Amino acid sequence: AIESSIEFFKHMRQEFPEVKTILGQAEHLSKILSPTQLPVAAIVSSLPLRILSLETQNNIMREIDKVLAPAGYYIQYTY
Repeated sequence: AIESSIEFFKHMRQEFPEVKTILGQAEHLSKILSPTQLPVAAIVSSLPLRILSLETQNNIMREIDKVLAPAGYYIQYTY
């Protein structure tokens, strides 16, 4: 899991220690994931993309393209 909020990052680490949680931004996926973690088989995202600037949305999508395996899955949901 990648989390940008320090509070939620700490919560995730405490409540779900079996889940590897990384503090960082989706705009920097290719930099915060180590080469041994690439490519990723799936990305499940709940980012509020619609409220982000178009530039930020495009940056995130470029990063997803960089790290996702060719036959990988990308699931985006919004609530």
